Amino acid sequence: MSCSACGIVIGDDVKALQCDRCQSNDSWKCIDCVDLSSDVYDHLMCNMNCSLKWFCDKCDVSNAIGNGHQAASDSKIDSLLGLVERLLDKLTGLETKLNEKCNVQELNKMEIRLKEVEEILRRGLLQLKVNCLTRLIM
Repeated sequence: MSCSACGIVIGDDVKALQCDRCQSNDSWKCIDCVDLSSDVYDHLMCNMNCSLKWFCDKCDVSNAIGNGHQAASDSKIDSLLGLVERLLDKLTGLETKLNEKCNVQELNKMEIRLKEVEEILRRGLLQLKVNCLTRLIM
């Protein structure tokens, strides 16, 4: 294996980094090519609590694009959630206004009562016609 930038053979005597993502044999770079001092390299290698990652050029671009897409997706999701919340608020407001304008139960009761009154009027009219015919015949 060799440094993907300068081509130096990576051995035990060469300080180099391998991509933390793809870890391919082509993803090594010597510390000179990544502009890292020997002291910083030694500190990073000795410190087991270090959470720094190094990515090769290919993975670094992929990571940057992926994060951009994620941020764009998050922004779109936030916008959609805001829109849904506003629509739900409007729907709740419309339902309230509708209930204030027309109590459905009261309307149903009124319709039943109206049908009863219409039936009484129909019977009364029928009885009136019968009475009128009876008088004419007599």
